[in-house]
Amino acid sequence: MELKVTKIETPRLILRRYKLSDINAYIEYRANENLHTFLPTKVRPDIDGYKNSLTKIIRKYNHKTEPALTWAIELKNEQKIVGSVSVENVLWQHKLCEIGWALNVNYQHLGIAFEASKALMDYLFTNFDFNRIQAFIWEGNVASKNLALKLGFTFEGTDRKARIKNDKFLDIWNFGILRNEWEQQKNNKE
Repeated sequence: MELKVTKIETPRLILRRYKLSDINAYIEYRANENLHTFLPTKVRPDIDGYKNSLTKIIRKYNHKTEPALTWAIELKNEQKIVGSVSVENVLWQHKLCEIGWALNVNYQHLGIAFEASKALMDYLFTNFDFNRIQAFIWEGNVASKNLALKLGFTFEGTDRKARIKNDKFLDIWNFGILRNEWEQQKNNKE
């Protein structure tokens, strides 16, 4: 089975491919400077930069060797994009991948990132032979650290001064969850 962005539904959310018509909501959440505090990206200086970014994601959905693996998070009741979840660094030979999330700051602390990330993890572990999903979180991002722990990830250590942001070296916190841990969580909830 090929890993690609397919529609995933939860009680409140639809995880799906971005569309060009999502541009205003995309700009709304991506242009907020607070969002970029813990992302490797910076706020773009103009709207065209965001249009180009979204167009690039959409164009790469069908790329043969390096497809975009970014799901837009749509709130069903508002029919509005409020963030994204993504899969990166897929290493099939090691049966592992990395996930990440970004959410409109106006929609944080409502359980949306948890619901979307859990749905993505369930999709990955259910449909693919991954043994491990990992998340790398920038130093100081306590909200994402707490989210990873709530999702069942284990804190596995720190990569000291491993990334540069605004000309400053920052630590990266490493989190991982194994298939058997995910299965145990799932069985405990049934």
